[in-house]
Amino acid sequence: MAPESPLDKDAILLVALRHELVIKLQEDWDVLWKPRGHGDSFSTIANLPNQARFLSQLFEDIYDTLTNHFESRAAANDYMIDHERTLARFLSESYTKGFSLKTRNTIATYVGYRDYADFVRQYRETHEPPPSVTVVSLLPVPIRRELVHLPRYATTHRPWKPLSLRRKLFWWVVLSVLLLAWFIWGYQQYRQLRYLTASETAAVVFREVGRNAPTNPCWVRFEYDFSALGLDSLMLHYGGSLGAEEESQRSITRPKGNLSVAFYKGGIKLMTLRHRDQIIKRIIVMVPSDNWGCFVGGPDWTHPDFTPRQYYRDNCLFVNPDISIIDPKIRSYFMTHLYKAHHWSIDMDSLTAECRIQNKPDAFGISCFDTRLTFADTKVNQFAIEFRRPGCLEFTTQSGDTLLPQPLPDRKAFEVSFPKILDRFYNVKVVLANGVATTYMDGKLVSRNPYRHSFNHLRQLEVKFKGSGKIDFFRLTNSYTGQPVYTDDFGGPAVD
Repeated sequence: MAPESPLDKDAILLVALRHELVIKLQEDWDVLWKPRGHGDSFSTIANLPNQARFLSQLFEDIYDTLTNHFESRAAANDYMIDHERTLARFLSESYTKGFSLKTRNTIATYVGYRDYADFVRQYRETHEPPPSVTVVSLLPVPIRRELVHLPRYATTHRPWKPLSLRRKLFWWVVLSVLLLAWFIWGYQQYRQLRYLTASETAAVVFREVGRNAPTNPCWVRFEYDFSALGLDSLMLHYGGSLGAEEESQRSITRPKGNLSVAFYKGGIKLMTLRHRDQIIKRIIVMVPSDNWGCFVGGPDWTHPDFTPRQYYRDNCLFVNPDISIIDPKIRSYFMTHLYKAHHWSIDMDSLTAECRIQNKPDAFGISCFDTRLTFADTKVNQFAIEFRRPGCLEFTTQSGDTLLPQPLPDRKAFEVSFPKILDRFYNVKVVLANGVATTYMDGKLVSRNPYRHSFNHLRQLEVKFKGSGKIDFFRLTNSYTGQPVYTDDFGGPAVD
């Protein structure tokens, strides 16, 4: 029989991990999922009364589980999968494509393993037999055996003699050296794996010392020093925040020195220096954008920033996929990100944002036709308002619902979703003032949502379309004084 290929083994591991997730759901069903109205039992997601609502709640339960596991919301954010659609694909037996390591780590941790590598190790110990061993004798094999009778005075063994003092001393030295080596090795392992104290982490240096350009793209230089910790390496994570780069982490193996990080996309970015799952240092890096930036992304890829001529079209911000996206496979599923990062002096609690936007189903919109406006402050706290197809993933917050802001280091956006497709140009106005977010469409009040968190200065705007939408103009003013802060009509009235 031919041995299994690595692809076969990977598929077997994914099936086994999916089976573990199904078992956990079944074990938790009567306590956690049945009371929420998802049916009497679980077999497949296809048999659920409402798949979208279940996936949304499962996503939140996984998010809470990872937060408890890492004892940090920020660590869970970096570790967590990005969307409920990934859970739907993972639970679907008909989905045969692979999954990223981030997805595998998320599911493995949720079902009780340390990470995906721990799941693979335990699976192989349980299911894969040890390799066969062929024993080869190095002794000569006699061709013929003969019985030899010894004389009565002959003896077949030598009487035991006690070890000499020299030999005793020799073995005591050998044993002592082995014990000392074992102790040193164990102490070194402890030093590398230990949980660091607050005083140890306070002594670590990690700060920005310069950059080669004021806006993106730019290289940012950092100085670091963790030599006092006695560790071989630390991990630098710089993904997961707005404007995240394609590369999300790197290992730093020198205990002291300088490093450079390339930021091709502008934005407000949260960077963390970590020892295993422990956050050692956290710094926020602001990379202003050169006017508006634009890129498209999918489940397993992110496009570099476009040049302005690829998205400044028809007197608005708009990516025509038939012209700007070369690969036809990408055009069937992509998200368009239009962003502007700037050192605005206005607080988000005093912000009024107005824009005229559309995301038409018959003009490059995709499935749920998502349109999201996101605002971020200097600490990467975010506020978001989202529009999408009615009932899609059940993200529908009606007027009067209360938002629960997340304090730093959380970076999960607050969502106000409407069962509404922007099938034409709509004037959308969002007013943040006196702890209340008020939203208007074409001058009509559609939602008023209180928030408890106090934002500081605005640092980034982002408009994300599922597919390709249009922005005709964007305007910022002070909610209390009406004083203009920023405006751009991208060349004039848009071509509808």
